[in-house]
Amino acid sequence: MHSSKSCLTDLSNEIKTASKVTVPIDITKPAFGDVFEKDENWANDVYEARIYIKGNNAYLRYIDAYKVKSEYQTKADASKLYISFNALDEFGNYPILFYGGAQEIVTDNKTVMLTPISSDIVLNEQEVYNDDKDGLEVSLLEDMYAYYNVFDGVSVSTETKKAFAITSESFKTQVKTALDGVTAAVYQNGSVLNNVTVGTDGIIAAGTLKDNKPNNGFFFTLGDKYFSVCKNNLDGGNVYDKLDIYTLYVPAWAAMNTPAITFNNNNVQVKFEGTNGETVTTTGDDITFKPTAESSTLRITFEDATGMKYVRDIKVQKVQ
Repeated sequence: MHSSKSCLTDLSNEIKTASKVTVPIDITKPAFGDVFEKDENWANDVYEARIYIKGNNAYLRYIDAYKVKSEYQTKADASKLYISFNALDEFGNYPILFYGGAQEIVTDNKTVMLTPISSDIVLNEQEVYNDDKDGLEVSLLEDMYAYYNVFDGVSVSTETKKAFAITSESFKTQVKTALDGVTAAVYQNGSVLNNVTVGTDGIIAAGTLKDNKPNNGFFFTLGDKYFSVCKNNLDGGNVYDKLDIYTLYVPAWAAMNTPAITFNNNNVQVKFEGTNGETVTTTGDDITFKPTAESSTLRITFEDATGMKYVRDIKVQKVQ
């Protein structure tokens, strides 16, 4: 009996020892490009981010920059991505502000600002806008990355989450102002006039379309959107006062309406003036500009709600 009990004890110890054996499991995480693809706002490794405005602040939006590929539709969520931004100088000034979950972290021995792709990313206007607020001091953000945690939403250790984060290739962001590309021009038979001739009355007629494109008269354009320039469209009380998503108005004309327009969000103030000191008025619904010399320049200044100004000039001469 003594011998049998000893054998059972030895067998029990062997089983306990065997139960402690670690079995390695080989887990391969997918590459970032296997899970996500870029949207139409990319040109190779450059993402175009047009500033959008909330209140009187400038924001960048990346929420649609990446889409989940079809084979990972049920396994990944593009809204859970993070974007990294680098400091613009040695003083730690970033192109964005600490807002909406943004945090400073160290990755690959480098300090960066990491922000959720789904948050409002507030632009640091003091660093990105130039001093005169008529252009960008910084328009290209480089060496950026997108990150995705494969174990997002799963209760695992921080070390495991870091180990299974997948990272995009390095990319750049081309920052564009809200009204980048806006134009002011007078058309004749579908073509832009380099020199506009006005009669003694100084009238520049409102724009008219042909085949849904500017044909004759005064237009503002932004991308493929058109705006016929006339008093009625710039007094803030007309359904045709929008250029794309922006409501354009001349403050003095809009002041006659109730309620008054608040200068925020997508509201854009427009100012007309002559470079020789001329005053721009209206005749009926048309813009009136009378050069004090044989020729002058009609200057149009758009100002968005962040204070960014866009100056456009039209050469105007008197009829001979």
